[in-house]
Amino acid sequence: MVNIEDKYNCCGCTACASICAHDAITMAPDSLGFLYPKANSELCVNCGLCDKVCQFHNNYNRYDNYDSPLAYQFRLSQDEQLKKSQSGGAFFAIADKFIADGGVVYGAAFTDTWRVTHQKANDNITLSALRMSKYVQSDLRGVFRQIKNELKNGVRVLFSGTACQVAGLKAYIPKLLRKNLFCIDIVCHGVPSPKIWEDYLAYLQKTRGSQIVKACFRDKRFGWHGARESFLFENGKEEFRRTSNYLYFSGLSMRESCSNCHYTNLKRVGDITVGDQWGIPKDSPYEDDKGLSLILINSDKGKQLFENIEKKAEGISIKDCMQPQLKQPSKLHPDHQRFIYDYESKGFLYVAKKYGDLGWRYKRKCLIESIKDLIRPLIRR
Repeated sequence: MVNIEDKYNCCGCTACASICAHDAITMAPDSLGFLYPKANSELCVNCGLCDKVCQFHNNYNRYDNYDSPLAYQFRLSQDEQLKKSQSGGAFFAIADKFIADGGVVYGAAFTDTWRVTHQKANDNITLSALRMSKYVQSDLRGVFRQIKNELKNGVRVLFSGTACQVAGLKAYIPKLLRKNLFCIDIVCHGVPSPKIWEDYLAYLQKTRGSQIVKACFRDKRFGWHGARESFLFENGKEEFRRTSNYLYFSGLSMRESCSNCHYTNLKRVGDITVGDQWGIPKDSPYEDDKGLSLILINSDKGKQLFENIEKKAEGISIKDCMQPQLKQPSKLHPDHQRFIYDYESKGFLYVAKKYGDLGWRYKRKCLIESIKDLIRPLIRR
């Protein structure tokens, strides 16, 4: 029977809950909204499947993936589609072709209330919801079983998610059904709190007196390197804010297991890995702030997907694509536990002022960054 004694050892992929034939395991949120398995001893028959399916450990199954991936940098040739993509459009290119060939795609998307869940796309309209980064851990409850039913019916499925989610799905799907399952894992920086995101939106909507009708974690209108989030309100007003550090990248609200991630290396579990291709040389034609994708081909299936797309890609060496998230896990902020205590005891507004973008420290940082934005073009000359 599954029993999570240490949050550092559970990534919340839902594989254990999905495989339980007696529905003895449910995924319950903690105070930050992260899901953890909770077992019902009255329903559990001690079959042990929940423990066997777990892949969150150093000896995770790689399913005959290459020992060393093939690396490419990629950019969509169509400017309009490139503008709608977070980096170079690698995910869209692969997913669009997959759907055109009769398959379905599962990836992270917003619900009507701006929660992030994994959803199914089978045409261009539904695929658009899966594009762009979502800097919150997605809710996978029920999704693994849905994918298994698709595969049973002979449907080709492309799943996109974090490496731990991909590992969990592949472990859950029986070997006989994996032939039609294709997986993309993303270069992940760790997943921030769904509950903090929910409170953040509630605060914005309350103080602006209008509902949010569109949200973007990293608005590309400010360039690929631009760290700006945007919100469009029902009253027609649009707001742009510097990406909230306490929400996303500081490690304050990050899931504990992300600091213990087993997948931050080149031993990938997806057939393809996608991410931003940072570190472009200044004399490169791609140094135009339009975005560039990193693609790692990790298996024969991944090679098949890659060869099927219309591409503008260049092979690169592994050393030219290495980045921190392919070397070691992201780190929790030193004040992570204090942040949780403050949030649980004093609420969102308190931590937003103390650690985030509502306090004087953040406003001072914004001023400094604005000055840097003005100076940067002069330095490049």
